[in-house]
Amino acid sequence: MKKSMLLCLLALALLSIGAQAAIITNPGFEDPAGVDGPAAGWTDTSLVFGYNRCDATCGGVGPHSGTYWAWLGGISTSETGSISQSVTIPVGGSAVLSYYLWNSSTTIPGAGTMTVTIDGNPLLTLLSDAPAIGGYQFTSHDISSYADGGSHTIAFAMTKGVTPNSWNVHIDDVDLVVRQAEVPEPSTFLLGGSALLGLAFLRRRR
Repeated sequence: MKKSMLLCLLALALLSIGAQAAIITNPGFEDPAGVDGPAAGWTDTSLVFGYNRCDATCGGVGPHSGTYWAWLGGISTSETGSISQSVTIPVGGSAVLSYYLWNSSTTIPGAGTMTVTIDGNPLLTLLSDAPAIGGYQFTSHDISSYADGGSHTIAFAMTKGVTPNSWNVHIDDVDLVVRQAEVPEPSTFLLGGSALLGLAFLRRRR
């Protein structure tokens, strides 16, 4: 009985397997050539600095992984900065946006807002007096409702005023994974069919 149940579960798993596809270009804001400037694959703008991508020469907290990360803020004066990317999210299935965020310092109430959005719709909103956190934290959002085959814009943005204002938020390792049901490969059908045949054989022997 136990063997037949295991074979049945194996067949069902093989026949219902889905596919995962990474959607984000340059999720860690890296640059193999080590050239300063906006992150490749992203629209990267900063009123003060010109772009938000940083490496060790910027100081600060450093990346979650790799060499580079996105640093929003980074100066004690007013600043407006954003880093965004337009992606095509395949139809159907589930879609999850994730990233590592470090709200490393805060400032007075009303001094600014940091948002994570898709097509301008907020997924996360931080205010300037939000509690600081001690290190990068994994954050994720279910955006399956946007899995429609269309182009959508993921954006991380900060606007802050009032001087002095030392608010800093760091972003790294952005990922957008879509899991879709797929038509199994012929080999998958073969394995699933073999499991079902084995189940039938065991039942006949009983």
